[in-house]
Amino acid sequence: MKKINSNSLIQTDETNKDYRIRLYQDQEAYGLTNKEIGELCNEAFAVNYDESAHRKYIKPYLDGYNDAKQENGTDDENIQSLIEKNQVVEENIRKERYKIQATKLERDRQERQESRFELFYENVREAITTLPMPEIKSYKIDKINTDEYMVLIADIHFGAKFKSIHNEYSIEEVKRRFSKLLSELIVMVEEKKLKKLTLLGLGDDIQGIIHLTDLMINQIPVVKAVVEFPRIIANFLNELSAYCELEYFPVQNSNHSQTRPLGTKASELASEDLEKIIVGHIFDLLSKNDRVIVHDEFEDKPIIFEIKGFKIIAQHGHQLKSANDNVLKDLSDFHRIFFDYAILGHLHAGKELVVGSNSVNNRDVIVADGFIGSCPYSDSLFKDCKGAVKIIKFTKNGYTGYDKVIF
Repeated sequence: MKKINSNSLIQTDETNKDYRIRLYQDQEAYGLTNKEIGELCNEAFAVNYDESAHRKYIKPYLDGYNDAKQENGTDDENIQSLIEKNQVVEENIRKERYKIQATKLERDRQERQESRFELFYENVREAITTLPMPEIKSYKIDKINTDEYMVLIADIHFGAKFKSIHNEYSIEEVKRRFSKLLSELIVMVEEKKLKKLTLLGLGDDIQGIIHLTDLMINQIPVVKAVVEFPRIIANFLNELSAYCELEYFPVQNSNHSQTRPLGTKASELASEDLEKIIVGHIFDLLSKNDRVIVHDEFEDKPIIFEIKGFKIIAQHGHQLKSANDNVLKDLSDFHRIFFDYAILGHLHAGKELVVGSNSVNNRDVIVADGFIGSCPYSDSLFKDCKGAVKIIKFTKNGYTGYDKVIF
């Protein structure tokens, strides 16, 4: 049996890496074969690897050592320097490999999550019973009205229940108000002989939970509100479409519909917004009604469209400091579009602000009335307003005035 040189055993102050380097570098001096080196390493490290595993692990260091030896003779400092450089290169390669693995794991996780969400929404969509087409109510139209009318529905806060000084609100009250709005819009459509009506949904459709006080006034859980509200608005649109064609532009972000997970601040995760689910549900419910166009394409962006050739931008308004003279200019500069009108919700009290003019029309900031009206919070600020829906009119001269359905 071959006697192993005692110097070839691992030393007490020697790391596993240093031990491997020494054995393979001084292999001839110790008179060891590769197999014997593997056995010594296995015994020293209490493992059972094939010899090639030890040799492959140490190969970059040996290559650096041999290259240095050929180029610089036996200058130990040069050899050690090149070995250290080789170690740095190997470490960088290992880090890059870990980065690639981490990126792949994250991508796989995201793809699995996206696939689960897509399957979830597909299952929900299949479970949704679409609303049937209404029976079209025909009436005699001698001459089509060429003016355009737009209905501004903002700040419904569905799910809230409270009693303030001049207002009492609940889910039942929301349904009553939509019934009244439907009746008055039908009368308006018939009296003004309208073929089409445009509606803007300006956000805060649900009360949500963005403050602890919301827990006190929510009549039902937020999840239930997200399920129930789309059916209310979809039924409203479906019934109204019996009298004229409808184009519905809903915003997909507002403050009360934000989820704000993990302690995030307001609008910090703007895409985490329940308005997207609400709009998607309305779109699906009305998918068989070709008299209603539900615009679901704006997602996180403001609504930008034209009416009678005038450029309009509409959004909830929670990300703007205030509805002042600079709003229209700032939005026009930011989007590189010269807007004629900015239409906002969020403030609950409606107003119109002339901020400039063109050759034929004023340029206005138009703030919608809040559907909800005053509440205990507004009472505490000594600010009060009736719940209302504003109906604005556009002619060839642009925005020319409004009417209201007051609740």
